[in-house]
Amino acid sequence: MGLLSANNPGFYVAQAAGFMLLGPFLALGLYDLSYRRAQGEPTRFVQSAVALLRNPVNLTLYALFLGTLMLLWLSMSSVVMRLFFGDLPVAEQTYMGFVNLLLATKIGWLFTLAFLSVGLMFAVVSFVTGVATVPMLLERKVSLVTALNTSIRAILANWKVMVWWAATIAVIIGLGIDV
Repeated sequence: MGLLSANNPGFYVAQAAGFMLLGPFLALGLYDLSYRRAQGEPTRFVQSAVALLRNPVNLTLYALFLGTLMLLWLSMSSVVMRLFFGDLPVAEQTYMGFVNLLLATKIGWLFTLAFLSVGLMFAVVSFVTGVATVPMLLERKVSLVTALNTSIRAILANWKVMVWWAATIAVIIGLGIDV
C-alpha cells in the first residue's frame, strides 16, 4: 500500500482536510439561495443546482483555483508524511492505529504540529480568497481578480471579526470530525 493510497489513514486525513479547502465553492448553491431569498425571488433547489450558470467562466476559474490548492495540499501533506515517517509502515496502519501513533509518540506529536501548520497555510488561502469571492461572482458580472481582491480587502479591513469567523468555522468542522 502506497503513501498516496486511499487506504492510507494519513492520506485519508489529508483528503478529508483537502475537501474542506473547496468549501467556499461548494457553498455556491447555498449562496445562490440566500441571494434569491434576499431579493424576494422564489428559492428552488433546481436554481441553486445550476447557480454556476450565473457567472460560469469566473466561477469555474475559482473552482479550478481551489482544486489546484487542494492538489498542492495533498502533495505537501505527503511530503510532510514522508519527512516524518520515511519508510515506516504508516500506510499499513488502521485508522485508530494511526491515531495511536500520532498521540503516543514524540514523532507523532511533531508530525501533527507540522501537518496542522502546513494545513493552516492552505486553509488561510482558501478562507481569505473565499470570504466574498463566490457571493460577488454570483451577484455581479465581475472578473475573478476583482472578486478575489474584494475578498482580500474585506479580510484586511475587518481582520478581527474575520479571525473569529475563521475560528468559528474551524471549531464547527472540528466538532464534526468523527474520530
